[in-house]
Amino acid sequence: MLRVDATLLYWMITLLEQMKVSCRLQADIKVVKEAHQQEFLRHLDLARSYAEKLSLPLTQKQIDRLVNTIWEGAGSYEDVLTGLTDLTTRFSDELVLYHIPSEHQNLFEHARKKIGDEVLARFPEARFDLEEGGKCLALGRGTACVFHLSRVIEVGLSYISRQAQKHQIECPASNSAQSWAQWLHPIEAELKKERKRRTGDWSAVESNYAIIVNLLRTVQAAWRHPTLQGEAKYTIEEARDIFNATNEFMHYTATARLA
Repeated sequence: MLRVDATLLYWMITLLEQMKVSCRLQADIKVVKEAHQQEFLRHLDLARSYAEKLSLPLTQKQIDRLVNTIWEGAGSYEDVLTGLTDLTTRFSDELVLYHIPSEHQNLFEHARKKIGDEVLARFPEARFDLEEGGKCLALGRGTACVFHLSRVIEVGLSYISRQAQKHQIECPASNSAQSWAQWLHPIEAELKKERKRRTGDWSAVESNYAIIVNLLRTVQAAWRHPTLQGEAKYTIEEARDIFNATNEFMHYTATARLA
């Protein structure tokens, strides 16, 4: 996706409209005046540079055809106006714009700030999906956002599994489970035990695991699907809830002591 400078669009449209006005004012004249010819060529050269920056190859070709017509002196003002109308149509057809609301622009461009350096430092392998999930959310692609977040959750759960195994809690290995229950039940079972474990420093981290379980349950509730890789479709509102819950879960997991 190309970030477009709005000023390029403004000046592109302004140039074309200025040329159209000049042509309409001279519509009865069959031969384009030399002064107008040079002016049109300068404007079209500038318009071509804008089209190139906007990555509009078909618009560039149409500009080149119009330049040749004017340069060869083969067209009237009416011919130039027709060429400009065709150029405007080509420009409109080729350029597709999406508006990102101001409240989502930072999420699209600076997702790292929303995610936090602690998460990225602990889970660098999740950076791509966290940032892409934020971009999908900003663009209103709810299901795509949740797809990326499912991969983020797997990174977090894999880390928790490795830490839990240090306390002799048998959680699934990385990428071996599809069910939330397979991750949560072993830890929840350990949390329900009233006695202190005889090995490890479980008492010092037990409360952190309890919080993580609660955060995961919040994510699961927002997910409204029992598996990590389900085929459900998500609205932008649902995806936003999942994004926020996932971000909170990952942040706590990245900063809490678990072993």
